[in-house]
Amino acid sequence: CSLDSHSHASVRRLSQRYIRCIDMNPVKKLLEDIQNGFVLDPDGDKLTFEGNPSIEPFSLSEVESELRQSIPKDIGCFIGTFGGMRLYVDCYGLGARILHAQEIQFHNIEQQKTTQPFWPEFMIFGYSSTDDMLVLHLSDNAIKFGVLDHEAWGEPDLWASEAVTWYKFENWLSHFVQTRGEFWV
Repeated sequence: CSLDSHSHASVRRLSQRYIRCIDMNPVKKLLEDIQNGFVLDPDGDKLTFEGNPSIEPFSLSEVESELRQSIPKDIGCFIGTFGGMRLYVDCYGLGARILHAQEIQFHNIEQQKTTQPFWPEFMIFGYSSTDDMLVLHLSDNAIKFGVLDHEAWGEPDLWASEAVTWYKFENWLSHFVQTRGEFWV
């Protein structure tokens, strides 16, 4: 998944644009990793990236309209930029998947057909290699970010109280980039 010189220039422009959107060191590091084409995990195994960051982030206005809430700027920029990508993919094809902004609503509606209804109170926007889920929870007119343990799938009534570990997004993202794709749960 190495990038050609045109893609390198695109990643540099993207980095500058994203930094204006939200100044977060983990994003700068992630963009550098993507520009390099791969990173090594602690065991020395190669991790790659599938897809390319969006130079112009996709709008989340349809999702926000359905939620009747604005998605926090840092999370919106992350989804709009890295949505549709698989990050830190190992030799077995496992890696984190960030849903594309245009597929979030459809994906959540389709997923809840296999469980109790959860949309739009909860919004899944990504998956770890072990199927833990990145979620937003709309509660008390505020949006919280967390990681949902995959073992709680099918029981949305437990999600807010027991199955989701809540984080400040910037702290989670920093851990995700430093550990090269590990989700905290």
